Parts: sequence; structure tokens; C-alpha cells
Amino acid sequence: MAKHSSGAPGSGVLRRGRRAAPFGTLIFCVLLSNTVYPATFLGRLQAILVEHRSVASMHDQSAASEATFDRPLSAEKALQLLAQASQRELSEPLQLEAARQLVFELGDEAALLERTGEFVREKGIGYGEFLGTFYAAQGRYADAEYWMRKTLGSVWAVSRSGKSDAIARHLKDLATLCQYQGKYAEAEGLFARALDAARESGSEEATGILATALTQFADLRRSQGDFAAAEGLYSEVLHVLKGLPERFGQLSRATAGLAKLRLAQGDYGQAEDLCLESLRQNERLSGGKSPDYPANLTNLAAVYHAQGRLWEAVEMYQQALAVQQDLLGEHHPDTLTTLNNLAVLYRDQNRLEEAQNLFERVLKERERLSGSEHPDVAIVLNNLAQLRLARSDLAGAERLYLRALELFVKFLGPDHPNVATALNNLAELQRRSGNDQQAEELLKRALSLRQYALGENHPDVAGTLHNLSLLYRDQGKAQEAESLQRQAALIDERTGQSVGLAQDVAEGWA
Repeated sequence: MAKHSSGAPGSGVLRRGRRAAPFGTLIFCVLLSNTVYPATFLGRLQAILVEHRSVASMHDQSAASEATFDRPLSAEKALQLLAQASQRELSEPLQLEAARQLVFELGDEAALLERTGEFVREKGIGYGEFLGTFYAAQGRYADAEYWMRKTLGSVWAVSRSGKSDAIARHLKDLATLCQYQGKYAEAEGLFARALDAARESGSEEATGILATALTQFADLRRSQGDFAAAEGLYSEVLHVLKGLPERFGQLSRATAGLAKLRLAQGDYGQAEDLCLESLRQNERLSGGKSPDYPANLTNLAAVYHAQGRLWEAVEMYQQALAVQQDLLGEHHPDTLTTLNNLAVLYRDQNRLEEAQNLFERVLKERERLSGSEHPDVAIVLNNLAQLRLARSDLAGAERLYLRALELFVKFLGPDHPNVATALNNLAELQRRSGNDQQAEELLKRALSLRQYALGENHPDVAGTLHNLSLLYRDQGKAQEAESLQRQAALIDERTGQSVGLAQDVAEGWA
């Protein structure tokens, strides 16, 4: 009996070919505008940053040192400029500390400091809150979390009751930052508190906060494999938004989240329809100029990939990359997500050298942004291991697979579908090494886990059945192989997938 009503995050099956194959792991884009503020806010901030200097050069000291500034400023003058532009005295310790850090980050560039100060004044926010948003815009989530925690403490002290809309918003933002860093237990608690605070308030602003928090909490549940809970949260957010004017891309994000849920459940047709609807919603709201737009393109490309429409997927990924590199920079997590998925696709097209270069680039950047202990790092390790296996580097592949498995279990738990992904891949490695008994044991564990987490009729279950049937056929166990093949064919028929061996694609959620 399945643990969840249907599916688990991140396991789709790409049908093609007649050979056993390990899983390649795709990642759906983190919608950056969910990180701290709605797209209109964060989009404006990103426009300011991109206009003066690319996001990449902001944390590349050599590039920053070569930048041409409008005029040189001392730190004291820069702080004065910020205070004048924002009409703040910068007397509070938190505001002064944040302003000093921002001056350091921006390199005393006069025009950018002025626009930053004007932005702070226009939005009526503090510099601690602004700096948290600033770091989140660059994908520097640990730095963003530091400033968001300090700001939450300050807001809580002012509110005292802990019941203001600002408290709900900051709890939601902090929960999202914890989620992106793999701190799932902490994120759960913060989301629950944010939802309680927003529901208790009942104000118009709180309704918007509630909708965003519900979507993000649903994304977290999906990433944890609890699809029944995710389904309920997505349904609730669509109910909350029903009849309300579209604001800040909330409907588009909820639709995109539901699309990712459907893909993980193996319902590719509905996933495609929902991706296209999310794109249309985003285009109506922002003209395709918010960070959500390229994220939606990447998600649609992942659906095409799962359907075997590889050239359409390549084109979609390239469109997304062009926008992301211009808007977010080449080091941003969303850009890395698209690069990872493109590398998986290149591997499926046997463009192994191109795939390896992209995987190694993404792994280096993921480790730089998040450290070596992070579920996103595990995803890339799994993909790079698969590539090593394709090149017959069995020792190198085993080392990477085992490390990926360790991280999946640590951050996602032993029952998560990505653990089954790693077990399946290790089984293929053992089969190629001539260790059929170990391969059989691993495949049985993967099959049991998938049936438990995804349900008996999920396409990924069919994929593992196919692989196990091939192993039995190679061992001369014709009757057992035929029985498993029939079971897989029945699942293929029920889910509308083509019969044949599974090239399995686990969807990880960054």
C-alpha cells in the first residue's frame, strides 16, 4: 500500500530504448520570486542590480575590483549617501550594521547606492530586510537567512504580540530560505507558524501572505515525498485565490507547483497543460519579464524531456538560460538548475563530453553556494555518477553514487523516492560489475520503496520492474522475467506510457 496518495517528489520516467539504465536527475526551478518577496518587488531589485553590475561580478572580487565606479567614496560618505537617499538616520544598531554591509557589498558605487537608498525609502523597509532580499536575489541563502533572522527578531520585539502581518511575512520568508538550504524540519515549523499568523490576521495583506506560504509549504511537502499533503495545500491555495485579482504571480506559482506534482506522479499530459497555463498567467501579469518566467520554461522543458521530446526540451532550456543569465547571472541557483537539466538531456543524447562539462560546472557552483552537505549537491553527484557509469568508470561512479545516497538519506529520509533512485543506480552498477546477487537485492529494495512511496501503478515502479526483469532474463530466469514484464506493461497501459525499458528521471526540487 502506498504511503502517499500518489507519487513522490521527483520521480518521473522517461520511456525509450531497450536497455537498463540508471536514473538521471532533473531539478525543477526554484521560483526566485518566492524567496522573499513577490515578483514585482524582487524583479525591481534585480533590475537595479543587473543595470549596474552583473550578479556574478558582485561576488567575484576580481571582477568587482576592476569595475568602473561613478566616483570613489569613503565608507562614511557612502553611508551618508544611503541615509540621505532613504531619509533614514541609520541610528538603530541593526540598520547601521546592515547599511555598512551593503556599502561593502556594493563597493561604494555612488549611483547604485543612491538607487538602493531610494528603493528602501519607496518600499518602506529596513536595511536588514533589504540586505536579506539582496542576498537572496544572488542565491546566497545563508547570508540572506542571517539578515532575515535579525530582522524578524527586531519586528517581533516591536510587535510584542507576534500577531502582525509583518511577522507572518518574515516567518514565511525565513521558512523558504531554510527550505532552500535543506533545513527541512526547521522550515516545516516556520511555515506552520507563518500560516497560523496569516490566518489569524485575516487582513488583505495577510491573505496574500497566506497564499504564498501555502504554495511554498506545498512545494516543501512535495520535495519530502508527502504528495497527499502537497495536494491538499495546493488545493487550499487555489481556493484562497479564487475570485481574487491576480497579484504578484501567486496563481502562476501555484499552477506551476501543481504541474510539478503531476509530473512527479507520472501524469505528463496534465503536467504539460499546467505548465503552459502557468506560462500564460505569467505573461499576462508581467509580460514574461519576471524571474518566474524562465523558471516556468525550465519546468516545461523537463516535461518535454520526460515525454521524450528531446529537441523541444533543448530549445526550451536554451530559452530559459538566455533569460536567466541576463536577469540573474550565471552563478544563480535557478541558472544552475537549468544547466543541470540540460546536462541530463545532453547525456540522453549521448553528448557525453558536453554533459560532463556542465555537471562539473554545476557541482562546483552548488558546493560554493551551499557547501558539500546539501540535497542539491546530491542530485548533481547522482547525475555525474551516471555519466561516469556511461563511460565505464565503475569505481568513479560507485564513489559518487554512494555519496549521493548518503546525502539523500540524511536530508530527505530513508523512504524518499530519490533514495530509491540511488538504489536503482547502484544496482545497475553492480550488474555491470558482474555482481548479480547484489544487483537483485538493490533492485528489490528500490522496488519495495517505490511501491510504498509512489503507489503500485506509478511509472517509476514500472521502470524498476523492467530493470529487474532484464536482470532475471540475463540470469536465465525466463518465467520470473516474463511475469515482471507483464506487470510493467500493465502499468504502462494504465498510465499511458509506452512499453519498454525505463530511462528513469528523478525530479529533485532545489
